[in-house]
Amino acid sequence: PETDKPLTRGKVRISVPHRFANVVEAAVGGATDSLVLTGNIVAMLVAFLGIVALLDGLLTGIGHVFTINGLTLESIFSIIFRPIAWFLGVSWSEAEHVGSLLGEKLFVTEFIAYKNLLDMVNRGLLSERAEAIATFALCSFANVASIGIQVGGLSAIVPQRRNEISVLAPRALLAGVFTNLMTASIVGMVL
Repeated sequence: PETDKPLTRGKVRISVPHRFANVVEAAVGGATDSLVLTGNIVAMLVAFLGIVALLDGLLTGIGHVFTINGLTLESIFSIIFRPIAWFLGVSWSEAEHVGSLLGEKLFVTEFIAYKNLLDMVNRGLLSERAEAIATFALCSFANVASIGIQVGGLSAIVPQRRNEISVLAPRALLAGVFTNLMTASIVGMVL
């Protein structure tokens, strides 16, 4: 139990520095801060998508050298994430497709994964059940690119806490991924 008198008992004194002298300066400052934040987000997305495209091209080139047809990030994702898709409730025959979507969502972005989900649905590769499970499994910003966005965006706002943000970002990613997979597994149980 607490035996000392708390420092905050009765009164809480918070020193908030005033950055702006008036409303106009605050509006200009807010617009400038949002521009920096938006620029960081766009730069991080372009950088991560560029890295993914480079890796995909390198894998394809290596596949051609060693006569491994279809060696891409998507094919690797489908192998790695197929069991996870199956655990979510997708049939084994469709788990390869949903597994590749899960990998794309985690390592690329959910936008690309949703576009590919739409393509798979239009080609008749997925049942309604697999489509519903995949829709929920892809529904979050928990991906590697979001770590860069999170670190870059928050560091622009609070630069002195960049190290702390960098340590917490992968944990937030992991929590987001597990939350998403739990939601998708509930859909798998209900359908």
